[in-house]
Amino acid sequence: MTESNNIVSAIPMSLFLVPGEKMPIYIFEERVKKIINQDKPEDTYFAIPYIVQSEMKPYGSLVRITNLIKRNNDEDFVITVECVTNFKLIGFKNGTNKNIPDSAEIHNIENKATIQDRELIEILNSSKQRLNLQHISRVERYTHLITDIIKCVGMTSIDKYDIVATQNIAQKQAALLKQLKIIKAIKFQSKNSC
Repeated sequence: MTESNNIVSAIPMSLFLVPGEKMPIYIFEERVKKIINQDKPEDTYFAIPYIVQSEMKPYGSLVRITNLIKRNNDEDFVITVECVTNFKLIGFKNGTNKNIPDSAEIHNIENKATIQDRELIEILNSSKQRLNLQHISRVERYTHLITDIIKCVGMTSIDKYDIVATQNIAQKQAALLKQLKIIKAIKFQSKNSC
């Protein structure tokens, strides 16, 4: 996709993914099924505008289908999607009936913010096992994208959204640091209570 705005099919949900993150989604609505190329599902891309308490947020996830599993005599199915990029929502149009899907005008955003904060680097390197980050190489300044760390630690959609939607890199890192401290404390508490 280019730097300009794009109009794509859209499925608004309470789901926010970061690039490289995968998630299964249950599909049952006819108008949603219409956007999926069932012969070549891996060619299907669509926008997921992020919804919180019935409010559509300004950012979302552009995804592609990586797997399609038909169920119940082909009446409904489960797809696995992978986030390609995040986007800023420019406009949204509701489908006119059950046969026409929703569409969104989007502008892709770059997720190139890297880890720079020394305290964040220290927590990441000292707590790799506790945070399930063993497969991440040693973190140094500018070596890892913030979204790569977000993807690995199992954050909620709203927490991921808050970090990605924040424009200031220092604020992104502070929010990530706060989340990692919470996750680390919970895992420490779980380990010691067993």
